Amino acid sequence: MERRRFIGCAAMAAPLLGGMVTGQEAGEAGGKPKKMGCRITVVRRSVHQDLADAHFPGRKVEACDVFKDGQTFVLSQPWSVPEGFCPWAWADIRTYVMANISGREQPFMACCTDGLRPVHFKVERIEIEGG
Repeated sequence: MERRRFIGCAAMAAPLLGGMVTGQEAGEAGGKPKKMGCRITVVRRSVHQDLADAHFPGRKVEACDVFKDGQTFVLSQPWSVPEGFCPWAWADIRTYVMANISGREQPFMACCTDGLRPVHFKVERIEIEGG
């Protein structure tokens, strides 16, 4: 299946799959299914002062103050912005969150689109405790 079609189909199907559990997620034979979620870890906050100097002379750039390096957010659903999470960064990475919660096993490295002070996130699928 070509990539664009696959992504379009996945985007349409993801809301329908949000609460479903696949056979791989089922616990031991006849056991309780695992509840899957997503962990977002702030890997690094970057500052590109050289770009600011070249394109915005005199502008001093500091690292994003919304996040701290190493900060984590654990989600059991991908529908709303986690408390304390930058809405702009959420708009940039929510597709990765949806993919992980919906079944992707491999983590993503994602970042917000702030060109002068981007924040890099690791987005990974996890099993939620008590699920």
